[in-house]
Amino acid sequence: MTTSTKPSQLAYFPEVTQGTGPADAAAWVTDGTRIRHLGETLDVSGIEQAVVEDERSQEGIFNLEYSVKGLRNTSFPFSLYMTGSGATTAAAAQITETPLMTILEHALGGLHRSNSTTLSGGGHTTTTINVASATNIVHGCLIAVEDVTDGTIAIRRVLDVNTLAVVLDEVLPFTPADNDLVHGMATIYVDETVLVDSSAGPTTFSWLAQKGLAAALENIELNGCKSELKTISLERGALPVLAFDTMVASFDPPGTAPSPTWTATPSGSAPVSIGPDTVITYQTQGTTTLAPIHVNSFSVEVGVPVVAVDTNTEVDSGMEGRQGYTTKPADTTVTMNIVPFGSSHWTQFAADTLRRVRFYKRANEGQLFAVHFSRCEIKPPKRGTAGDVSSTMVTLRAHPDAANSEAANPQLWRSKILIGIG
Repeated sequence: MTTSTKPSQLAYFPEVTQGTGPADAAAWVTDGTRIRHLGETLDVSGIEQAVVEDERSQEGIFNLEYSVKGLRNTSFPFSLYMTGSGATTAAAAQITETPLMTILEHALGGLHRSNSTTLSGGGHTTTTINVASATNIVHGCLIAVEDVTDGTIAIRRVLDVNTLAVVLDEVLPFTPADNDLVHGMATIYVDETVLVDSSAGPTTFSWLAQKGLAAALENIELNGCKSELKTISLERGALPVLAFDTMVASFDPPGTAPSPTWTATPSGSAPVSIGPDTVITYQTQGTTTLAPIHVNSFSVEVGVPVVAVDTNTEVDSGMEGRQGYTTKPADTTVTMNIVPFGSSHWTQFAADTLRRVRFYKRANEGQLFAVHFSRCEIKPPKRGTAGDVSSTMVTLRAHPDAANSEAANPQLWRSKILIGIG
């Protein structure tokens, strides 16, 4: 059968037992989640079983033995759009977890979801707001504050919570007043206690990939998988992209993989473009003044690697020669091409000034997203170009935040990168 490669289906299943996927095709429909993704980025061409040469001596120089079938450890890439939650969070309700949040938690280890509320009681300043309820508003999380008079939304990090008084890391661009809205947001963060051992959860997924129309012939089921968020691309005039690479312990090839008949449509909110209502603030760490900048390009190397723990044994079925996955130290970097050209970045570099940077979409609720870095060192800046004008190329290396004994969730507080969805 000849079929187009353009149809691209991808579904995940959080494994209850590491290395074990849904029982059958029907279980994929009930327990799996099909997601919309960038079809061209899902590449299954590298999924293959290893072979080992049988090198026993032969009678002639051209005689050969069949190769011995080896491990089915492999990997595959895919990308998703960075989007908001796609929904409005009702007053006092906790923001609903979406598949995108689940996948990002799978890659980075931590997920916190705050509740929506309103400003109440008066006494607000541009850095301290009083809320009707502080449920799930905690040290280190991201929240979105909206001026109801004109719809201006600002995403901020919570530095402190004193009963109903919430301290923000940066001034709001408007004077807050009673009845202004605080939208619930998901904050995805790096949690080393989760990432250090995938078998403890387990925090592995099964995936079902289909490339083409003939599902029964095109499906591949991949088990014992762990995804690494490699990069975040936030380019002018484009759609925001999250690029993943997924390690695989074992797989069932086309012909033996299940072929579900899907009933629900794939999940995934519509993306919004970079440029309109996009804000980047760049300021000395610990300073609350508002300092938006013009950036020609912005990209992130996430620096939270997945490391396979390989063995010569198999304890969990489906984990061929693999105990699981862990992580290791790596740099998280932000690269910005800043216009207009200026010398201040050289001064900041010479002074070892730690910086805070936040990229966020100031859109409607359900379309909000942010990438935040609390403490960054400046690497040596260099002169660049942005079209026909001079620019400054700045690379920042993210650090964990300083310890905070009041933070109930130390991993959320310390995380060197935060991703917000609202």
